Amino acid sequence: MGYRPNLNASRLAAKDFSTFGLLVSDLHNPIMADILDGFVMTDDGDIPDTYLASGFNSAKTERAMIESFLSHRVKGVVLLGSLLPDDEIRKLAQQLPTVAVGRSIDSVDCVLVDDALGARLAAAHIKKPRHTHVAHIDGGDGAGAAQRKTAFLNVFESNDAVDLTVLKGDYTQEGGYRCARVLFSGPRPPSAIFACK
Repeated sequence: MGYRPNLNASRLAAKDFSTFGLLVSDLHNPIMADILDGFVMTDDGDIPDTYLASGFNSAKTERAMIESFLSHRVKGVVLLGSLLPDDEIRKLAQQLPTVAVGRSIDSVDCVLVDDALGARLAAAHIKKPRHTHVAHIDGGDGAGAAQRKTAFLNVFESNDAVDLTVLKGDYTQEGGYRCARVLFSGPRPPSAIFACK
């Protein structure tokens, strides 16, 4: 007969519900698609009710999206690469279960990669062919950028034969393109680039 239950009304009446909010800092970042797959691909084939929102690389927009999640009474929030200050995320975590992906924040559940190890592995890979002009496009103020930059530069620190150039990126394709134009417009473009994404 075409009847569909009103899920919002059902959630209001239910004592328990499984909807959660997933906030992505930038949907244009290709790595986010792989992370999103992990939230909806379950072993039993059930797809959890999920509200998905993008912060569009803006802390102000992230705040508005979180308010929307809260008004929909989500049971938890996952923040992917959030630009919000640590204190705001801690405050949110006191209201409902919160997981920050890509950042380490005291008193908040976090999912991290080993940024320093990844940067050292990239540096070792670049170092083998003996490149003499190496560039690093960092992640600016983004999550993990400082750890990657420090670890990467430390590998080349004692090697005077390598000319290092570091440019400030922002984890976007536009930022990478802008930095690459700077690198390749000079008289001596790099032969290897470590770019954060």
